[in-house]
Amino acid sequence: MVQDQLAWLYTVLQDAPEGKMFILSMHIPPGIMLKEPFWNRSLEPIFLYTLSQFQSKIVLVLGAHIHSGEIKAPLSSNFPDLALPIMLSPSTSPIFFNNPGYTILDIEDGVSKLVHWRHLQLYQYSIGRMPSFSTIKP
Repeated sequence: MVQDQLAWLYTVLQDAPEGKMFILSMHIPPGIMLKEPFWNRSLEPIFLYTLSQFQSKIVLVLGAHIHSGEIKAPLSSNFPDLALPIMLSPSTSPIFFNNPGYTILDIEDGVSKLVHWRHLQLYQYSIGRMPSFSTIKP
């Protein structure tokens, strides 16, 4: 089933007209946490290959699962030119002592240009009286 989904994604990106841009969204991103891979080791390279082939059509990859806001780069010795950001949005739940929050994306030109993103976190504001978001302009 997962191989079928990855084949579908490849076909959609391959058949998309020039200039059509995508934001890929998923719950569990590729990668490793605490020495354990999130994805089956045989499937992750297929996904990274797809990203590398069509990164000119992909604005960014959105994920979650780890309950904290982060930006990651899908580094791979097999695909050294892969340069797409993977943005992980924080959880809105305080479970596992998380800092509840959410992400706001500002996008222009349809989905072709990510202009600004913000992770808004509860505890930074309510406890530390710090600004309630962290921001990076691409």
